[in-house]
Amino acid sequence: MTVLGIARQIHGGALPDWIAELATRVDQAGGNTKATREVATQLGYSHSVVHEILRGKYKASTDAVEAKVRAIYMRGALRCPATGCEISGAQCETNQRLPFSTANPMRARLWRACRGGCQHSALTTEREGAA
Repeated sequence: MTVLGIARQIHGGALPDWIAELATRVDQAGGNTKATREVATQLGYSHSVVHEILRGKYKASTDAVEAKVRAIYMRGALRCPATGCEISGAQCETNQRLPFSTANPMRARLWRACRGGCQHSALTTEREGAA
């Protein structure tokens, strides 16, 4: 049985769309423990968090995980105001996590845009490292 099938059985008819997407991603990566680890790493969470969410056993709030799944996997292509290019939700998330760098003008532009009110950013205005 697939991870999506198991999640559907466990969650019943009330399987949220983001959990279905998460299970589908694990299935696409191989449907095993290694695949769960891979997906968890992409999201920035541990294997156990993803595993427990899929099994309906996660006790803490899933709001942050849901937001990450939606941002990385469920967003279509978007136009990055810093680069002017179409990028994926996953690339947008990666760009938001990049540290400030004075050695790379594009990284500096991304850092400022991601923290300066970009509509796609999950970050608030921050002062990390430099401004």
